[in-house]
Amino acid sequence: MASWRRVRPSCVAPASGLPGVAGWLSRVAAIALLALGGAATANASCFQSANPQIAALDAMVTQDARKAIEEIELRLAALDRANSPDQALRAELYAVKADAYDELDLDGEAREAAQKGLKLATARTDPVHLRLLSVYFGNVFDEEGLKTGITTIDAARVFQQPGTPAATCLLVTLGRLRHYQNRDDLAIVPLTQAYQSLAAGEPTPARIQAAIALNLVFLATRDFEQALAMNQEVIDWDLAHGAAQSLSTARFRRGEILTATHDYEGAFEEFTRARELSTVLHDEQGVAFADLRVCEAQIQLKQYGVARRHCQDAQRSFAAAGSTDLVKEARTLVAQIELAEGQPARALALLNGVLDHAGADTSQRKLPEVYRLRSMAQATLGNYPAAYADQSEFVRRYVQVNDADRNRAAATLRARFGADRAAEHNVTLQRELALLQERAERQKEQWRWAGFAAVGALLLLGLLVYILSLTARHRRQLYELACFDGLTGLPNRRRAAEIATEALARAATLPEPTTIALIDLDHFKAINDRCGHAAGDRVLKSFADIGRRCLPATFTLGRWGGEEFLLVMPDTALDAALAHVQTLREAALSIPLPPTALELRVSFSAGLATNDEMLKSLDEIIARADVALYEAKNRGRDLVRIADESYRMASTGVRRALRYR
Repeated sequence: MASWRRVRPSCVAPASGLPGVAGWLSRVAAIALLALGGAATANASCFQSANPQIAALDAMVTQDARKAIEEIELRLAALDRANSPDQALRAELYAVKADAYDELDLDGEAREAAQKGLKLATARTDPVHLRLLSVYFGNVFDEEGLKTGITTIDAARVFQQPGTPAATCLLVTLGRLRHYQNRDDLAIVPLTQAYQSLAAGEPTPARIQAAIALNLVFLATRDFEQALAMNQEVIDWDLAHGAAQSLSTARFRRGEILTATHDYEGAFEEFTRARELSTVLHDEQGVAFADLRVCEAQIQLKQYGVARRHCQDAQRSFAAAGSTDLVKEARTLVAQIELAEGQPARALALLNGVLDHAGADTSQRKLPEVYRLRSMAQATLGNYPAAYADQSEFVRRYVQVNDADRNRAAATLRARFGADRAAEHNVTLQRELALLQERAERQKEQWRWAGFAAVGALLLLGLLVYILSLTARHRRQLYELACFDGLTGLPNRRRAAEIATEALARAATLPEPTTIALIDLDHFKAINDRCGHAAGDRVLKSFADIGRRCLPATFTLGRWGGEEFLLVMPDTALDAALAHVQTLREAALSIPLPPTALELRVSFSAGLATNDEMLKSLDEIIARADVALYEAKNRGRDLVRIADESYRMASTGVRRALRYR
């Protein structure tokens, strides 16, 4: 049974973060499934052998492909030692070996084994020859190789009686190759014919192979309901036959379908089951693919710590296997984690590496997301021209991929409808339709072209509206990235300065007092050094949350830089401003620190300055507030000081309060 875990064509350690008991139970279930494998017979290939020894090896492939390869190599070696001339048996052994490598996603090894078998089984009508052709071309993914494979399989079908097992299996192979060509409109017809010809009675290996291929086609064309139905049929077969190796792939495929429907919790569960089975089977490729998809699901579930470990494990495995596109997909997911954790510089470095060849060695379907993430990283770092350029590239590629998907799905739907209609009508009805078609051909042609023109106009209008709405949405996202701090969610330095300038301009026309406070967290470097930068980030977030709770809605607390904040208090005299800042200072003392902080606590020093007739410029007010902040730092920290000019205008109560501090 073919694996096809990897999305084609394409340019370990135990699972971390899994619940201990759940992971143990999953491992036990996998081992039990392996133990029960011999209780039923499951064929790894659509082509069933009359030789009981080969049938037993086929069943072993679905249960443990690596073990099957070892057994086949022993039998081939025994034939060599005995100088056995039984070339037919050798050819069948190579066919099973090729299927086992296919199950493990080892494409080159599968082709090599199939070539050795084809040298032994050369008769065009020999089922073993047909099986070897199918597994060989099923592991070819370049355009020329796929064209050759389709031509070869079509030529082989000429010698088969329609409806025979061999003819049905060749239809499945043809549909598989068409899918690899991204021509699901051409794949759906032979696959549907093969599946429907086997639908009556109990499921067979050939029907399961057709269901696997249809699952891929339905997933590619976003028919998730049918994809899940085909996938469930494969899972039921694998469970009934103890086919652990095949089941790991079927679980993995189900996770991909659930991911596409945004059911990330369900996807995480299926990928975890697939990983456990692959671990028991020592299938390193299977573990790596599961790690990659577990990471993706955990990112959506905001479980960034464990997601990072899974992505890094997958990256190491794919790097060792030389799978550049998958290594870059893992790095893209790690970059997404870095962005979520407030590390845009690290994310940018990773994404630049992913795009080091302008996306030529990266999955084209994944490229729009890479540009979107890099745009976010650039914007967070203040590189707005580069952010806009990446955002524009993201929109272009996203529309391109979506258009291709829609066209592919529409073509497949038309082909599927045609196949269903052909299956339902009898020969007499077809003859009557042909007569009617000849009489109405001209009128139908006119209506068809008119319909195409109308649909084309509507599609173009819809596309333009879609692009405009998408561009507007992403411009809004860029504005938020440009105006707000990614860690605290507060207005950033540029936006805080704009708000303060607007408040001072409004105060000058009314007139009204406006007070500015410059706040600096005390001993913040020591907190970072002793407790780590993650703890420092939590302190900054907590301080921002306290500011939102303690301060009036008319006030603006912005992140001025590092551990420094700017507080704009419009229509607020110095007396009231001092009270608000003191309240904020006392609340900040409650921010918890890790035990490693020892004697440290969270406090801040602040300098206040207010506007007057002679002082209206934001730069002058901030400069005076900065002098007052410097004085508060020099006097022992955890203090609020007022600029000298503002102090002279303060009330007697404020002066008396400051005199005794």
